[in-house]
Amino acid sequence: MSSASVRAAVAAYITAAALPNLTAFFAELPFDMEDVPYDEFTRAGSTMDAIGAVFVDTESDEFIAFDGAGGRREVTYEISVELLLWDTSGDPVVAQGAYDALVDALKFLLRTDPQLGTAVTPGIAGNNGIIQAAVDRLATDYGRPVRIGDGDTWACWAGVRFNVQTFEFST
Repeated sequence: MSSASVRAAVAAYITAAALPNLTAFFAELPFDMEDVPYDEFTRAGSTMDAIGAVFVDTESDEFIAFDGAGGRREVTYEISVELLLWDTSGDPVVAQGAYDALVDALKFLLRTDPQLGTAVTPGIAGNNGIIQAAVDRLATDYGRPVRIGDGDTWACWAGVRFNVQTFEFST
């Protein structure tokens, strides 16, 4: 597997789950996080929307020999899922509740299927490359709600960090 395929697997898994208020999720972010085109991702009639993206922070690998005749290479990717939520209701308490619901739903989703829906044979670890995700590490960084400009729009950021272990057989 590669970092691009791990990002794609994480993005596909999260997108398929249709988490509350998550309007779009990206494996490759098509814009700068400092200049989010909010209008493009705000649903008609909605007061709360969010976007997300997955990033690979670091990657490390280790060769594990079985019997001297070969082995496998286990690769650990440290992943960050970044969420940006905004609320136009003008009520920071409502915004905080929706923020908490989305972050909790994402963490629950990650705990539900350690192979991120990639298993060819369910229950058999690593049969499509991903051994496990969010098992040995699942941490969350919580942002603080801030008002955007002088209006009634509140925005908040969250980062959910976890490891994805994959393997490749070697000779």
